[in-house]
Amino acid sequence: MSDAAPELRDGIFRLPADTGERGAHAYLIDADEPLLFGFDLGLPLDALVATVELVMPCERLRWLCPARAMDADEAQRLLTAMPSVGLLCCVDSRPSAIAATTARVRVVGPDEHIELGGRTVVLEGTRRLGDAGSVALTELVTGTVLSQHGVVEPVGTAAQYPPTGGCASTPPASEFA
Repeated sequence: MSDAAPELRDGIFRLPADTGERGAHAYLIDADEPLLFGFDLGLPLDALVATVELVMPCERLRWLCPARAMDADEAQRLLTAMPSVGLLCCVDSRPSAIAATTARVRVVGPDEHIELGGRTVVLEGTRRLGDAGSVALTELVTGTVLSQHGVVEPVGTAAQYPPTGGCASTPPASEFA
């Protein structure tokens, strides 16, 4: 771990992963299938890789979830550059055009649990918070809510976020290779 990537909670790191224009935050959740959440789509790919490598080898990364809705071209650019990684898109993020381009895109419904191996997260759009187009993520081990605007103190535990219709499982990253 680097001083440039402080560990905010057990296994949750804040990364300097934005272009500096909006001061957004990005977070790396260390799990069996690590997730990079909230990064700026304008960040050059070499900078994205260098940012992840502040905490772990980029080859370990399995999931990406950007700070805002992306178009199919942006999704394809990431998937081409990082063949072992899948994308998570909230239903609010206009995912249909993206999902049509590849099976490596996972569209996540409201309150759907995402298993990362040792950690569970819930991804949701923040439209109801007056921030249309961006997403927030709740990490259920610590109850921490993350958004591109910062960390919200722990808000609860996994017991307060029961799965709606069963716990969704993500396909193994090995299916992407």
